Amino acid sequence: MANTYTIKGGSNVKWGADGITTLGTCLSHSLKDDAKTEPVPNSMGATVGEVVYDIESTVQLEILAPSAGTKPDAGTVLQIDGVAGLLVMSSEKNAEGKGLTKWSITAKKYTNSTFA
Repeated sequence: MANTYTIKGGSNVKWGADGITTLGTCLSHSLKDDAKTEPVPNSMGATVGEVVYDIESTVQLEILAPSAGTKPDAGTVLQIDGVAGLLVMSSEKNAEGKGLTKWSITAKKYTNSTFA
């Protein structure tokens, strides 16, 4: 969950996005679902339905982490945004300063996959 801090003057400021991470503070994340489909024609060749299969969930994260932290490498399995068994496809170290590093991570899962 995002933390709330009180600053001088009684205003509130929030850092991070909702969600819990052991990697660092989640600055942003997105979850996108795509499906492979196949049209179902009738005897005249007109499409009367669509078969939906092999749904792919893609999660993209931006994490602010301690510089001493370990970036998850491609092939690492994570649980993010309630989606378990996500396989890290790419991870990139973007910036470093003031003892912090920003990572960009893309992870995917297919409906029928069993990454553990």
